[in-house]
Amino acid sequence: GAGRRAGRPDTLAVLLTAQLDSEGKYRLLLQVSEAANGQLDFPAVLDAIARALTPIVPLDAIAVVSRADDRFYPHAVHVEGLDRRAGESFAETIARAAPVPPHDYAAYEREGFPMAGSGTAHVERTGRAYVCQDLAAERVFAEDDRLFAYGIRAYVRTPLFVRDRLIGSIAFSRREPRRFLDSEVEILEEVSRPIATAVSNSLAYGEIE
Repeated sequence: GAGRRAGRPDTLAVLLTAQLDSEGKYRLLLQVSEAANGQLDFPAVLDAIARALTPIVPLDAIAVVSRADDRFYPHAVHVEGLDRRAGESFAETIARAAPVPPHDYAAYEREGFPMAGSGTAHVERTGRAYVCQDLAAERVFAEDDRLFAYGIRAYVRTPLFVRDRLIGSIAFSRREPRRFLDSEVEILEEVSRPIATAVSNSLAYGEIE
């Protein structure tokens, strides 16, 4: 489909994913599961997940949004090469990573985004990942212009389900329109399952706090 336009595959990525046999995938899933459930500080969880994933699926950023009724809200973000600061909000991290006034994103943190017309709504409906290979040429969802302004050029968005209930979505992003291989998308879909449990635990912990 339009979300899976072909491009020149990255040779190293092809070799790495080709060598990732069923045992390798199991080890990666176990590593991500341990990272996802190892602590309650969810930004630190994303950092650990990125360390596990990036050697296999090169990524520049990972961002999670959580759902509340008919809206979704920024939950946590990891940006490759950007040091994590304890207690820093999603908006403050984004402002350090991209030319975005922090108060603009802070408003989104408070008010959220409508589910209607969003990529999160799309992956809830399909139950599968959505792949954007070149955001400059392909902007389908309400948030895509904003993602492009933040420097994102390609991404995979997967749903986060817990007991058949969508609690949010996760976007795995690149700063270049570098094609995601089908094998990479499969890996990202698989690791999203333990990440969903970690997000659910994080939300529950936040309510208790």
